[in-house]
Amino acid sequence: MKVDLTPLPETALITVWAKAVENGRENPICRDPWADKFVKEIDYDFDRFKKSKGSQAGVCIRTKLLDDATVHYLYEHPKTTVINLGAGLDSRGRRLAAADVIWIDIDLPEMMVLRRQLFEDMPNHHIIDGSVLDDVTYAKIPPEYLVERDILIIAEGLLMYFDEGELKSLFNLLTRRFPHARMLFEVLPQSIIGKEKYHDTLSKISVNNPEQRPKFKHGIDGPRFFEAWDPALHLVEYWSLLDYYPSRFGVFRVMAFFAALRKRFTSYILSYQFDKMDES
Repeated sequence: MKVDLTPLPETALITVWAKAVENGRENPICRDPWADKFVKEIDYDFDRFKKSKGSQAGVCIRTKLLDDATVHYLYEHPKTTVINLGAGLDSRGRRLAAADVIWIDIDLPEMMVLRRQLFEDMPNHHIIDGSVLDDVTYAKIPPEYLVERDILIIAEGLLMYFDEGELKSLFNLLTRRFPHARMLFEVLPQSIIGKEKYHDTLSKISVNNPEQRPKFKHGIDGPRFFEAWDPALHLVEYWSLLDYYPSRFGVFRVMAFFAALRKRFTSYILSYQFDKMDES
């Protein structure tokens, strides 16, 4: 299957590749059978990433952490609607499917064309085309999917590509639309902003036109970073990727043991609770 994606949606193929590689390991961090299927069916040069061991491990660790946090939330809130921002070819809704959970995958139209070709329809799984920054996108969610249900928002491999202004608008939009939601999301450290040309996988995208390559536009200096933006944002829990599977980071695992290095280079999975006051 030929694909012709613009650079930002193309980053979804990095995730697919990383998880397919992990499936072949003796003791994988995570398992995703859909990744194997997609790597075989998509006509794309996945070999360009074969030396990117750091990102390959990092993608799988973040997947594992988000899977575990999602399972825990759904166990405590079985009647939930999950809104997956920048869904790409993520299979979490298939892997963690439960009877009373509704999954809504949101991404740009060009990615959703590919998603519809690769994924079979499933009950309680829905696709919405549109930008996650556009209020019109969320207006497409049928009201019955939101009434008397808990809301879990997930953003994996997405927010680092938005600048601060775009992120503030996004969080304002989400807290207004879903005032009591829980959000699980991945963030990078500030030290990586603007360093995409040195990144082991992102640098392999748009090689012939680096100006079109997605940019790392935002990072944080600590898990409570977003609380300063809006009193409706409350940190519940966080996980540092450097705390998990250190052997997979090679020599870079030493960063986990030095506070200054840890703060400068670790990525996080954050769990935030929205507590937006109703506007009257």
